[in-house]
Amino acid sequence: MRSSLRYLLVVLWVGGSLAACGDDDGTTTPTDGGPGDGMVRVDTGPRPDTGPRPDSGPMDEDMGPMDEDMGPMVTDMGPMDTDMGPMDTDMGPTDAGPMVTDMGPTDAGPTDAGPMDAGPMDPDTGPVDMGPMDMGPIDMGPMDMGPIDMGPIDMGPMDMGPMDTGPTDAGPAPCGNGMVVAPEACDDGNPTPGDGCSATCTVESGFACTGTMPSVCRRVPLAGQLVITEIMKNPALPVDDANGEWFEIHNPTMLTFDLRGLVVRDDGGAMFTIATALPIGPGEYLVLGNNSDTALNGDVVIDYEYSGFQLGNGNDQIELVSGTTIVDRVAYTTGAFPNTAGVALNLDLVDNDATSNDAGTSWCDATHPFGDGDLGTPGLQNPSCVVRSTSSLRGNIPDNDATGITDTVMLALGACTISSVNVDVDITHPFIGDLIVELTSPAGTTVRLHDRTGGTTNDITGNFPATLTVDGPGTLASYVGQAASGSWRLTVSDRDPSDVGVLESWRVNVACQKSATASPALAIPDNVPAGVSHTIAVTDACTIESLLLDTNLTHTFAGDLEIEVTHVETATTVRLLDRPGAPPSPGNGDDLGGAYTFAATGTAFPQTAGAGTVPPGSYQQEGPGSLADFAGDSTAGTWRIDVRDLGAGDTGMLSTWGIRFNCADGSGSRPGLPIAIPDNTPAGISDTRTVAGACSLLGLSVDVAITHTFRGDLIVDLRSPAGTTVRLHNRTGGPADDLIGNYPYTFVPHETLNRLAGESAVGTWTLIVSDNSASDLGTLDSWQVNLYCM
Repeated sequence: MRSSLRYLLVVLWVGGSLAACGDDDGTTTPTDGGPGDGMVRVDTGPRPDTGPRPDSGPMDEDMGPMDEDMGPMVTDMGPMDTDMGPMDTDMGPTDAGPMVTDMGPTDAGPTDAGPMDAGPMDPDTGPVDMGPMDMGPIDMGPMDMGPIDMGPIDMGPMDMGPMDTGPTDAGPAPCGNGMVVAPEACDDGNPTPGDGCSATCTVESGFACTGTMPSVCRRVPLAGQLVITEIMKNPALPVDDANGEWFEIHNPTMLTFDLRGLVVRDDGGAMFTIATALPIGPGEYLVLGNNSDTALNGDVVIDYEYSGFQLGNGNDQIELVSGTTIVDRVAYTTGAFPNTAGVALNLDLVDNDATSNDAGTSWCDATHPFGDGDLGTPGLQNPSCVVRSTSSLRGNIPDNDATGITDTVMLALGACTISSVNVDVDITHPFIGDLIVELTSPAGTTVRLHDRTGGTTNDITGNFPATLTVDGPGTLASYVGQAASGSWRLTVSDRDPSDVGVLESWRVNVACQKSATASPALAIPDNVPAGVSHTIAVTDACTIESLLLDTNLTHTFAGDLEIEVTHVETATTVRLLDRPGAPPSPGNGDDLGGAYTFAATGTAFPQTAGAGTVPPGSYQQEGPGSLADFAGDSTAGTWRIDVRDLGAGDTGMLSTWGIRFNCADGSGSRPGLPIAIPDNTPAGISDTRTVAGACSLLGLSVDVAITHTFRGDLIVDLRSPAGTTVRLHNRTGGPADDLIGNYPYTFVPHETLNRLAGESAVGTWTLIVSDNSASDLGTLDSWQVNLYCM
C-alpha cells in the first residue's frame, strides 16, 4: 500500500512541473538540494524516519480506499496541470511536518491542506466518494480553477454529483430551447405558437404534449369534433356477438387528430383507452371493434381493436372522453333507436353532428351489405336515411285513381334466365289498405305484391318476400325461367279517396341462371386412378349465388367412382361422389345409368346396394368440400370434371356434363344497355340518366358494372347536371378484371363524391368510360347514380 502512495504523489506533483528531489527547503537555490517547492518527499530513500514513522500503520489502512478512488482522479488531472501554478503559491505556508502527519486522509495533492483538516474529513470519506468526484463530468474548461478558490470549497459538503453544473449553471432555460424546466409545461424546441406548445411554453388548447426533451405535441379533439356515426351492436351472422361488434367515429372537421389517450366508456363502468397512435384526418371514418380478425368478426376491417368493452344489444351508451372533455356521447335505447339484429345503426347523413346524434330519430337501419352479409357501411360515409335513385324517382300516387303511377326500369343482362326475383319498395302512405302494388316482367307477367291489405297501417317499406308478404294473385316464382332483360314496371294505385301518398323508390333484383354444357362421350377406364377429365370454358361472367352440376353417365358399380369438379382459376375443388358405401362397407354395387344432378343440399346419394340402378335425379354432393364454396366467385373461367374408377372389374362412360349457375347480377337500380368500350380510345363512350323533380344533393353513390380484361386501362368519370366532373377510377388495378360494384361502398373513388354536395340533382347525369391502352376490350353493362336529397 505504501508503494502505491509514493507512486501517486510523484505523479501528482510531476503534473505541476516540479522536479523530483529527496528534500525541499522552499527555495530554488541550486546548492540547497531541493527544487524549491517546500515539499518533502515521503518516498526518498535516505530519510531515516520513513520506515519507522509511528502513524504509518493507520495511514496505510485509510489510504486503501482512497488509493482505489484516486485512480480515476489521476487520469483527469491532465487539464488541471495548467492551473496548478497558482496553487503552488498557496502551498508555501503549509508546514511539511504536520502535512506528513495528515497525509492519510488528505492524499489529494491539489487540495488546500489548511481548510481540509484530516480530522473532520474522515467521517465524510464515505459520502465524499471520489467516484462521483470524477473529473470527467466536471468539464475543466468552464470550471476554471482560478475563480473557484479551492480554499472555500469544502470537499465535504461539495458533493460532486449535484455540483455537476454544466447544463444548469446558466440559470433557467429559455422557452424554445427544447429543455422542459419549471415553470414550463412543455418545450418543443421553438417559440412558435399554434403547434401545441405556445411561445411561453404552455400547452395550447386542443393539444396534448409530452414532457420529453424536446416536447412532442399532438392535436386532440374538443367537444363536438368527433361524431359517433354507426353502431353494430348485435351482429346476426354466425359469429360470436362480441367478436362482430363495432362502432364508427367520424371527423367532420378540417383538422387531423391523434386519438391516442382517448377514453371510451359507458355508464356501467366499462371502458378502454386508446393506447397507440391513431390518427384521423379531415372527413375520415375509423372503425373500432372487439376483434380485428376478419375471419371471426364478419369480415369487417377494424382500425383499432379494443378489449374490456361490449355493446349492449338493448340499451347502452358510448361516450368519447379526451382528458376531462366529453367529445361525443350516444345513449341508444331499443324504443327510440333502430333495433334490428344484423343491421348497424346508421346516423342520417343530414344529422351528421355530435348534437343531432343524441336523438333516435336521427338514426335508421343501414341498408348496404358488407363483409359476410350483415348491413352497414363501416369506414365509409353513411347514406341518407331516405334514398332515391335515377331508376326509381319520387312520384305522387294519385288519390282514388285505378291507373295510379307506373315507373319503368330497363335491365340489360344479356342471355339471363331468371332463377329468382325479389323487390325493394319504399312507399309512404297513411292508409295502405287503399293501395294495390303490381310488378310486371318484360315477358308481360304481372304479380300483385300488395292487394289493399294492412288497413290503417302507414307506409309499405321493405322487401318482397324477405320482410313483406306477396298477396297475389301470382307469386315471384312466376318469373322463374323467363328472360330477365327488358323493361320491368311497378304500378302503384290508390283505390279509395281521402288519403294520398308517394312512391319514394323501388328496385327489382333478379338472379339469373346461366348454363354451360359439353358432350365429351369419354370412356371411364377400369381401375385407373388418373381417370378421365374434361373442361368447359365459361366466358359469360356473373357472380355465383349457387350452382348445380349435371351429369349423364353409366357405370356398373357406383362404389368404384370418385367424381370431382374444379374451378381452375380459383383452384377450388369439390367432390361430388366419393365411392358411395366404401370403405369400410363393400360398396354400393348399383349401376349408374342416366342423368344425375349434384347440389349443395338435398337427398343424400345411396350408400348401399338397392334395386340394381341408382335412380336418376338430383342428389346432394358428398364432399369433401361443398358446391356452396363457389358462392361469390365469378362464373368466368375454366371448369373441369374428373371421373375416376378406383376398383377393378367395372367400366362406364361420361356422356355429357354441364353447370347451371344462379347469379345475383340483375337489379332494377342498375338500368342500362351493354355498350362496347373502344380499345385505346381516350374519348371513350358515355351514357346518361335523367333526373326530374326537386333534389338538392346531400350525397350520392354510383353503381357500375363494367366488364373488361384489364381494369388498369380504364378511366371512369361521372359528370353532374351542373357540369362538375368527378373521377371515379383512374387506371388502377392493373391486370384485374372488371369493375363491378359501388363507389364509395365497394371501390374508393379517385376523387371524392362530396364535391357534388349542394348541387341540384335535376337534369342529365353522364358516365364516361374510356380505355387508354391497347389490346384489352370490355363493355359498360349497366350503371346507376343513387341520390341522397334534401
